[in-house]
Amino acid sequence: MVCIDTNIVIDFLKGRKSVTKKIFSLDSEGYEFAVSPITVYEVLFGSWFYNSKEIPKVEQFFDSVTVLDFNYECASVASVIHSSSMRSGCDIGVMDSLIAATAWIHDKHILTNDDHFNVINSLGIEIENKQFSLEVITIK
Repeated sequence: MVCIDTNIVIDFLKGRKSVTKKIFSLDSEGYEFAVSPITVYEVLFGSWFYNSKEIPKVEQFFDSVTVLDFNYECASVASVIHSSSMRSGCDIGVMDSLIAATAWIHDKHILTNDDHFNVINSLGIEIENKQFSLEVITIK
């Protein structure tokens, strides 16, 4: 299963060819798709704020994927990721920390165009004696 980052959902909904091609390729390879509830929030917020006519299309997309649970463990891991990124001088932000933690807790790859996820992997974070490492699939 692949956790789709916010930027990929937006590009997919806009019909960006490289993104739709990659998603259809992963689908044909048998991958299933998931999103973090943070991605649901970000995409719906943007739709409500900028173009509420897109809401049915957005909701249809989210109905077609698994929305992963966000729980205490996700929040705890996100706090480690975010504080580590800030200490290293490359603050990745709250939302990407939450999305990364959700994907990692649920043992999912992440499909993204955001370099923040590669930055996270390079920080050498250990959580409960386990190396944080998220398999990042990028589309350029």
